[in-house]
Amino acid sequence: MDTPLQYITNEQGETTAVIIPIAAWLGITNRLAEMPKEDSDLPQWQKDVLDERMKFINNPAEWVDSVEMPEELEAEDSEKV
Repeated sequence: MDTPLQYITNEQGETTAVIIPIAAWLGITNRLAEMPKEDSDLPQWQKDVLDERMKFINNPAEWVDSVEMPEELEAEDSEKV
């Protein structure tokens, strides 16, 4: 029988850590070791997309309120027709 996970909580009752039985941990690390390694470098087009998104995120003046968003999307759709 496997030992269950054990959760450690703080004074507020929030889970702060998990104790994993060693057999489960070894199983996880063995499966990870068997997984094919992927090149971690992103293609340039993905970097470009992320750069554009970061420009937007770093410019709060361009943010749209979630209440106004449906109206803006409808306006954009009507312009396309």
